[in-house]
Amino acid sequence: MSVGVLYIFSLIIVGLAYSIGSPGLLAFAMSLFFFGFSYIQYQKEGIYSINPGNLYSFSMGLAGLGNYMGMLSVDGESRKIYFIYASEDHLMPAILIAFFGSSALLFGYFSSKNPIINLPKINSYIGADFAASRLPFIAVLVIAGRIFKIIPSLGTIEGFIYLLPHGIIFFLARLGAQKNGSKYIKIALFIVVLETIRALLFDYLRMHIVLPSVAFMLGYLIGKGSVRSLLTLQLVPLYGIILIFFSFFTFLGQNRQHFGSGFQRIAQFGEMYEQEEGQEQTLLLRMSNFNQLSQVVRVVEEDGFYQGETLSYLTFAFIPRFIWPDKPLIQMGAWFAHRIGRGYIDKNGRYRNAINMTIPGEFYLNFGWVGMFIGCFLFGKIIKLIWNTTNFWSAPNNALGSFFTFYMLYLGLFNLGANLSILVTLIAMYLLSVVVSKILGNGARV
Repeated sequence: MSVGVLYIFSLIIVGLAYSIGSPGLLAFAMSLFFFGFSYIQYQKEGIYSINPGNLYSFSMGLAGLGNYMGMLSVDGESRKIYFIYASEDHLMPAILIAFFGSSALLFGYFSSKNPIINLPKINSYIGADFAASRLPFIAVLVIAGRIFKIIPSLGTIEGFIYLLPHGIIFFLARLGAQKNGSKYIKIALFIVVLETIRALLFDYLRMHIVLPSVAFMLGYLIGKGSVRSLLTLQLVPLYGIILIFFSFFTFLGQNRQHFGSGFQRIAQFGEMYEQEEGQEQTLLLRMSNFNQLSQVVRVVEEDGFYQGETLSYLTFAFIPRFIWPDKPLIQMGAWFAHRIGRGYIDKNGRYRNAINMTIPGEFYLNFGWVGMFIGCFLFGKIIKLIWNTTNFWSAPNNALGSFFTFYMLYLGLFNLGANLSILVTLIAMYLLSVVVSKILGNGARV
């Protein structure tokens, strides 16, 4: 089946769902299309289908499945798990925004094989021996710096540094898989263990705990060039980490605001887990987006379209924080949480939580249906344009390109960000990577 046939078939289901007023059937069509799109791309390109666009499609398939499970729960006991803050009068347009906005983004990404313009490439090549001897040192240094809080807050530079261990894991796992080199695999796994422990003891966000394992498996999969490689015994420890992570997924989410940091957190785990009686959360619940998108539709109904008001940060976003230390934080997710009555502000006037509008949702909030279609399509083209700068498939020893590749794959796997502010972060990370690659030079180190 071609993508065109799949889309037409999905649109027929969408039309049927809309005519009978069934958000559940609409969510099913959404899941069917995006999972089907990922499968068709994999059948056509094999391992080369691992790219931000296709991973985004897969993540939106999960979102559609989460929406579908939520709609099935309407009259069941699990309703209170899925319907957290949804505006139930706006479920149909919410899922339509998710379906059409995300598909427009995909079509923008895949609509042209050749880039419209050629942006500077991210190149910094290193030899295998250099990678094995120097990169682990850098990763350990960053992990230690985070534990002892000696890394300064410098906006994008700080985020770049924080992701270095994951990029190094990804690069070494790919290198080890390609060369069948146990040395590189063991070093990568060692960094996975260190970063997982650090995230478990010190981080607030749950996904940081499992992210090192994801980085390793992506690198290993790409290095081997076959999905069957994921069945190797070398990955059993990582599957163990992931299994334990999802076993404690609900517990971590409901109690993280009460945790301390460091080893005292271990003691708190034991005490609090024995008293745990919370509602069960699932990955599908986390991936679903009907709660926030239904609220986007409600806000538009009450306030009208915002005409770009939520994008006001673009006037100052690209001023580096080391030049303007007091630059306002970009907190549109926190603003949205406050607007829909789900936000928390501390005594110092700072937002303490955020709710994502999604990329299609924020385009719709500002510019309506037409603006959402055009905006998502152009957003997809920008993602593809930046992805082309990594030289990833043609240059396996491009360490910095591999780091940025992992960053973009990570974004694709997690919906390309919570809202449109991710575009600012992506461009800033790209520019920083280009600058670093120019400083390091392109010559291979051995």
